[in-house]
Amino acid sequence: GGGDGARGGGGGGLVVLQAMIPVDVVLPSEAQIRSSFGGRFGPLEKDAVGVWRRSRSVTVRFKDAATAAAARDHAETKKRSLYGSKEVELRLVPEKTQGQQGQQGQGQ
Repeated sequence: GGGDGARGGGGGGLVVLQAMIPVDVVLPSEAQIRSSFGGRFGPLEKDAVGVWRRSRSVTVRFKDAATAAAARDHAETKKRSLYGSKEVELRLVPEKTQGQQGQQGQGQ
C-alpha cells in the first residue's frame, strides 16, 4: 500500500497541491483551477491558487492535509481533462516550502 502523500506529523497546517505542467501543455488559468477544485473541496481563499509561468506549475492551497490528499487523488484521475495531459506531475508540499515560488501579490 502506498501512503506517499502529506505525512501526518500533527497534520494541522496548510498543504499545497502542486502540479508540474509539461512544456507542450497549455497552462490552465486560475479560473479553470478554481472551478475544478473550489466547489468540490471547499471554498478556496482569494490567494489560494497560483499559476506560475516560469516554473510551469500550478499551486492550490488547502486548509488541511486530508483535503489536499483528496484533491490530489481527484486530480490524478482527471489529469487529462484538468490539464490536457496525463504527464502532469502532482505532489503535496507543506505550505512553508511554497515561499520559494516568489511573491504572488502582483497581478499577472
